[in-house]
Amino acid sequence: MATIQLLVVAAVVLLEAKREDYDGYKLYLITPKTVDQAEILHQLHSVPNFDILQESKVLGSQVRVMASPEVQGRFEEALEKFTEEGLQYQLLIENVQKLLDDEYSSFVNRSLSLNAGTRALRDDYHPHDRVL
Repeated sequence: MATIQLLVVAAVVLLEAKREDYDGYKLYLITPKTVDQAEILHQLHSVPNFDILQESKVLGSQVRVMASPEVQGRFEEALEKFTEEGLQYQLLIENVQKLLDDEYSSFVNRSLSLNAGTRALRDDYHPHDRVL
């Protein structure tokens, strides 16, 4: 049991040490309607401060783009401009790091809860009807 707890603690320390910081990053869901719009989104692959998390080769399909805080103002202005040409977009996640932190915290809490429940069943005597 102590070995599992030690592994969980070690994993937390390693993840914290190697963790990228996405504080302030936003995730957008974008649906290009023209070939030009799709090409501009495709070119974001080579632009720093952008990550294309989901790309489609079919016009009118959704693309997920993550943008760093440094480029969000200009990016949102460009998106607004292209909405006049039919582009559709929505902000999916306001702060990617907050979502990652919440998910990680939930994972750790579930792991610790499951771990504690297993230990209780193994270390303590429980009548058969109580275990079921």
